[in-house]
Amino acid sequence: MCGITCIYNKINHIDKNSLLDITNELRHRGPDASGIKVELNGRLGIGHTRLKLVDLSDEANQPMIIDDIVISFNGEIYNHKELRKQLEKAGYIFVTNSDTEIIIKSFKEWGLPHALDKFNGCFVFVLYDKENEKLYIVRDHIGKKQIVYSHATNGDWIFASEVKAIIKHPFIKKEPNIDRFISDLTFKFFSDKAETFFKDIYFVPAGYFVVFNLKDNSDPKFIKYWDINNPSLNKNINITNIVDELNELLKSSVELRMTADCKIGSILSGGIDSSIITKIASDYSLKCGNELACFTIKYTLGTKNDLKNARLLSKTLENIKLNEILVDKDISIEDFDKITWSLEEPLLDKVYIAQYRNYKEARSNGFKAVINGQGADELWLGYYFFYKLFQLPNSKINYNDLTKYWNNQFKFFSLSNSAYIKTKVKKIIIENLNKNFLPYQTEDKLASIVNFSIKTHLQSMFTQEDRLSMANSVEVRLPHVDMRIVKLALSVPSKIKIFDGREKYILRTLGQKFLPKQIYTRKKMAFPDPPSQYDKLAEIVFDRKAIIKSKIISAIFNSKLIYKEFYKLPIRDRWMLLAILRMEKVFFE
Repeated sequence: MCGITCIYNKINHIDKNSLLDITNELRHRGPDASGIKVELNGRLGIGHTRLKLVDLSDEANQPMIIDDIVISFNGEIYNHKELRKQLEKAGYIFVTNSDTEIIIKSFKEWGLPHALDKFNGCFVFVLYDKENEKLYIVRDHIGKKQIVYSHATNGDWIFASEVKAIIKHPFIKKEPNIDRFISDLTFKFFSDKAETFFKDIYFVPAGYFVVFNLKDNSDPKFIKYWDINNPSLNKNINITNIVDELNELLKSSVELRMTADCKIGSILSGGIDSSIITKIASDYSLKCGNELACFTIKYTLGTKNDLKNARLLSKTLENIKLNEILVDKDISIEDFDKITWSLEEPLLDKVYIAQYRNYKEARSNGFKAVINGQGADELWLGYYFFYKLFQLPNSKINYNDLTKYWNNQFKFFSLSNSAYIKTKVKKIIIENLNKNFLPYQTEDKLASIVNFSIKTHLQSMFTQEDRLSMANSVEVRLPHVDMRIVKLALSVPSKIKIFDGREKYILRTLGQKFLPKQIYTRKKMAFPDPPSQYDKLAEIVFDRKAIIKSKIISAIFNSKLIYKEFYKLPIRDRWMLLAILRMEKVFFE
């Protein structure tokens, strides 16, 4: 896992110092090595910061140049050893043991997009094909890794792993994207992810690659190579067969992600998703004669159910070392601002604090990579009892009723410049549903919501895990969203995922094979979430007077009314407003 950057200008030389600046801004993602290459007679610059996980030698540093291909790669190709054997049989000779070189040789052998379907992994890469004079920016099928871009006023196209790198460019104006703030206040995690919280800075969509034809200096083309595409649901499905298939795929997925040239730990929440992959990882580590380090959160306030389950699992597995990370009540303004800076989003959910601490502790214990249970809920209907959206009757799962549903989720109309904001909210809702719901409807109404969740909610989770882990120079690996498992889950009808009154039925049935009953029967809960007392404590570190001065708050709300009514609002709503204020302070003042 690394940081990648790219600057391209159709006509003029790029500024090498700008390339260095934006690349150096990503050193937290790759503290082990860094470098830049300037190509195309000075009009193209590619940068990289490296976290060494596979082939720790300097020969595997990037940007890598082999066979007239220049590449800067962020991510992992977990099946790189298998692909190496195939490519060697085809006559290719390798000069490194890295998975980066696998991408180069695969590109030469199979081209795009065919090579991408052979990769089991998470990836974003910039690839400059000198011979054919083309520049590619590629993002993995489902969006586990992200890349953002902008078109600067001096003509530079800028791509980078994080926004904070792009805003180092001297011709990028740093402004808040008010529409994205409104979108998240409406949809929360279900907002569309095309735009960032920064005006004119966007995500390359999942399942796309961007191509610049350098011969004719044409505008970039955004090419979709994969999507959900409404796979046929298997109506005659056999639960036992699906559970057995998922079991084998998860074993393969975990074992692939436990393979590296450095030690790998596990984030253990105490829920079924992280417990299943931790059990599989424990078995694999035991077979290799290794101990498995796990990291879990404990609080000074509130209940300890998650911690109890994590401790219970660790006692049943003989080679587990459980690291308990204390998140106490002393939350400082520095903590909030540091996490906001890492996320590049408002800290709308206090759980980010715990996630950040988990990764920080993993790194301090010498781990550069960990596995995490993220993604299972979106695929297997784990959120069925967690979000009201999933419990809507079939008759309400349609465009018009969902428009009304989301319109009611924006709680702040009475505190806003309502006529303008009402119009804006409706426009944002319509755009999101047109893009992420309508094209993915199926006869299985609940499956349509699952698809919508994959296109929106899952993208939020991917971004947060990437930002919070890489802020601490740790790679997060997600076995539940191996593309083989994604395709399996998409073929299973919702009546099987919700069965016998239990959400995530397939995973629960699998959990019965090797987890304590207390874990596989537990109702879905969020990743260990700080108790509600932390909300009130958090307000102490904020200056409420900042509401009046806030440009973002004033663009959405009647700021004087917000200031006056602040303590009458529910704690959760106050938290969201405070999070927006801190993001404005961190990035836009």
